[in-house]
Amino acid sequence: MGKGIYLKIVLAISIFSTIYFRIYSNLSNSKDFFWDSLVYYCGPLLFNETGNGYGSLINCSKDLVDFKFVYLPIYLRLLNFEGLSPANFEFLWISLMTISLLVTILIIRTIYNENSLTLTLLLSLFCFSGIPLYGYLSGNISNALYVFTALGIFQVSTNNPKKINIGLILITIPSLFKIHMIMYLLSAFIAIKRINPKLFSILITLPFCFLFLNSYLYPYEFSLLSNNISILPYIGDMGLGSIQVINFIKSSLIGYGTAFKSGKHEWLVSSNLINSKDFIIDYLIYLLLLILIIHRVYRVKLINLSKNINIDKKLKISIGLIATYLIIPRLKQYDMVLCSIPLLYIVNSSYFLKCINKLIFLKGSGWIILLFNIIILGFYNIKGDNYFIYPIILTIFLICTNCTNKKHVKDII
Repeated sequence: MGKGIYLKIVLAISIFSTIYFRIYSNLSNSKDFFWDSLVYYCGPLLFNETGNGYGSLINCSKDLVDFKFVYLPIYLRLLNFEGLSPANFEFLWISLMTISLLVTILIIRTIYNENSLTLTLLLSLFCFSGIPLYGYLSGNISNALYVFTALGIFQVSTNNPKKINIGLILITIPSLFKIHMIMYLLSAFIAIKRINPKLFSILITLPFCFLFLNSYLYPYEFSLLSNNISILPYIGDMGLGSIQVINFIKSSLIGYGTAFKSGKHEWLVSSNLINSKDFIIDYLIYLLLLILIIHRVYRVKLINLSKNINIDKKLKISIGLIATYLIIPRLKQYDMVLCSIPLLYIVNSSYFLKCINKLIFLKGSGWIILLFNIIILGFYNIKGDNYFIYPIILTIFLICTNCTNKKHVKDII
């Protein structure tokens, strides 16, 4: 009970600090929230007016930050909101994002069923220095896409083969908009005892086929999209995920190669500054990391983490989600909504406690568990993209997957 009070105090501090530093402080600095929203309005609008939706969008609306459209050409046609004024669009878009967020968190609560809906909402939004809430305030379309991901994971958490297959399809749908979201199939891969190999193979290749189809149908627009994506490392928009961490270690700590630009977007990048060879080593290291993470996930898949089937599945889904966050190349704040509850579920599980006990130098494991809870719940970064998140997730993942040899498994199950 004492520890529970400590954690509630930490959560309360995180909530009030987030409200002050993420919301009140930004409002006092006249920063508009939901800054991504008009990208989905202005890109298609300019495409209809000029034939190019991939140029600067700054002149589309006085409320728009200088962004560019970075989605497939087909969405320039599908996302057509010409009949709405920018103000009406923003109202409808924010309403959609809010409803989507609440539905996603309701699904998460249903999957884990550990806390009340209110507490699940607070934990989902205010962990990690409030970065999940900040992701919602971005107005990015990911807030809506994660409804499909969460609903798919919920279906996978059942023992019904038909529902599991539907779940796999639902998890795949967002990857048709953001290809990296196909990686959330890892949470299904690790949890499903018997996977339909044909369906799984089709779903994995589907977003890549969709990508190729767009490049075939709209070659000119696809080249413009490729140009917009290629300059992301040069404009300071690489997020806080694996590629960013790899580049930081390589360029800043080791002092080798080109560093990603950090800071505010500067979309006007000279083509002379872009070199396709600048980040080859980063991408090769990322490929190695991807293989290592998938290998560890596969090892966990083969064992039982609990005698209770439902607990075993929830533990594996959580580890699969954690692994996904480790391999998303360009992890952004709006991706974090599914992160908090699975992490808290893992670190408070008997499985994690036993994994901690296997580490000889971490005796006094009860206080180690409390420390992990405080780290996840706490507010300790006033500004920035919270680069501390990746090391925390990586540490928890390594501990979770360090108990997969036969000797440890016998003790756990």
